[in-house]
Amino acid sequence: MMKSPNECLEACLRCMIVCQDCGLIYLEAGMKECAQLCLDCAEICDLCSTLIAKNADCTADICALCEDICTACAQQCREKVVEDESCKVCALACENCAKECALAYAA
Repeated sequence: MMKSPNECLEACLRCMIVCQDCGLIYLEAGMKECAQLCLDCAEICDLCSTLIAKNADCTADICALCEDICTACAQQCREKVVEDESCKVCALACENCAKECALAYAA
């Protein structure tokens, strides 16, 4: 049974904000590829949350993409901790978003 998309929407919004912050930290550290993944993840989370809110027909497909990029971003942020807790916070937000996307829009 699928969960309500509201938790997925909230997870996407949180992940978007955290990934933007983490991406900027990576940029400041000169880690452009890491920054790009975080910033791409933020954009996909933003798109996913917008589509969930509109109940668009393509939401499940974008949610699957969101799950994939969040999983990749979480792995990167676990491996490449730059400063304080920001990378760990990003990894946790990405893992939660991936989980919520999977639960809300499972095939």
